[in-house]
Amino acid sequence: MKKVSWGTGIVILISGFLLLTLGMVVFAFSQRVDLVEKNYYEKELGFQKHIDSQTNALSLKTPVAYTAKGFEMRITIPLTETGKIAQGKVAFYKPSDSRSDLLFPLSTDSTGLFTISLIGKPLGIWKVSVEWKSGDPAIEYYSDKQFRLTASGIEPY
Repeated sequence: MKKVSWGTGIVILISGFLLLTLGMVVFAFSQRVDLVEKNYYEKELGFQKHIDSQTNALSLKTPVAYTAKGFEMRITIPLTETGKIAQGKVAFYKPSDSRSDLLFPLSTDSTGLFTISLIGKPLGIWKVSVEWKSGDPAIEYYSDKQFRLTASGIEPY
């Protein structure tokens, strides 16, 4: 068996190191990164507005109610205090997979009830957030709640 010269050994060592580094770079760039918001910088600039809308919702005498029956999420907004909803949205955020996120326009019945079925959605931890404007002048409200979606239905988290 022939001995490898020290020059050839150094070339093999450096080549191996470069291949390992290149492999790690390819692996790192192929990983998915799920951000809470795609435009998080713009959201950060308006964060005080978000805090104010949360405070508005917390100051309601009757809080926003989140109830679950099986796979059905029911959100009740106190229309008697906030007035008719001018516009709003309901967002379901799944921290482990942003591809599963859901967004719906907020449309309630005359009692302030919004109902959504989560049958067939991925199991795990979810966060539901409700944003709406109502009144004249328009007051903004924000409320959220975390829950766990299991094989038997929605459970508190």
